[in-house]
Amino acid sequence: MISVEEGQTDDKVYVDLVWGGIPMLYSPNLDFPVSLGDYKNKRETYVLTRKHGANTNHSNALNSAHCPNCGAPETGTANECPYCGTVLNSGEKEWVLCDIISPNKTQSTNYSLSNIEIIRWTIAMMLVDGKIDDKEMEYLRSLAKKYEIPNKKIEEIINEFSNVESPVDYAFETTGASNPVNILKALIRMALSDGIVEAEENNLLKEFARKNNVSPEEYNQIVKKLKSKLK
Repeated sequence: MISVEEGQTDDKVYVDLVWGGIPMLYSPNLDFPVSLGDYKNKRETYVLTRKHGANTNHSNALNSAHCPNCGAPETGTANECPYCGTVLNSGEKEWVLCDIISPNKTQSTNYSLSNIEIIRWTIAMMLVDGKIDDKEMEYLRSLAKKYEIPNKKIEEIINEFSNVESPVDYAFETTGASNPVNILKALIRMALSDGIVEAEENNLLKEFARKNNVSPEEYNQIVKKLKSKLK
């Protein structure tokens, strides 16, 4: 899970899913399926939604498909329970899939970043010049402590991003958000969580904005607007 987004009527959860396989051709004219290429990995973000304030029954987590109201097994393809008439897959009681976001699909939602993704973006920006200096590492450790992320995990992420040609491009490829302005807003909200944007945070945010064609004027407006929402 990479992010949780709370709304007035519905909540959303963003789940990062990486899967792989060999594309195959199946045809009644063939005795065996034919491979169409080499093994490929694919990354997608599954968006689940549920009514705000609803509580999922965890005792049903590993059960087969069933009605969230009366517990009867789902049959056929009908969208309502044949026993009690409850509409299925409405998100009223359980999480339901509402969207699948591929890396090249634009996402317009007001995206929020999970704690671990904030750390990943911070490390990506720090590695733009190829290294993380002592001051940056001190700030990174303070973030890790704030979000209760083990130092071992921080080291793993640093090693992961150190082995790619472009850390920022890689961060875009492995995030659930594709809109740079949405990511910038989420990072600014993180920085403002203690009421002030520290100098180190401000430098990283401004560099991110510059690299993604966000003007200084637009950046300042975003910070001002988000600050006002905290009052």
